[in-house]
Amino acid sequence: MWRRLGRDEDQWQTLAEALDSPEGDRLYAVQRKEARRRREEREAAEREAQRPMCAGCGAKFTDERWK
Repeated sequence: MWRRLGRDEDQWQTLAEALDSPEGDRLYAVQRKEARRRREEREAAEREAQRPMCAGCGAKFTDERWK
């Protein structure tokens, strides 16, 4: 029998129950989604940093002009 941290002290679980944690699956899904969002934001910022500027007016190129 196992007692898990963060659970009621009266709540005991078998090893199989403790290892089969659907809450952990949801947590990992949320963490993966957050990591994907941060990666996409970082990649967008890197793209913007590489965007060329007009030598005359200093404005950044639009997507159409950059192509």
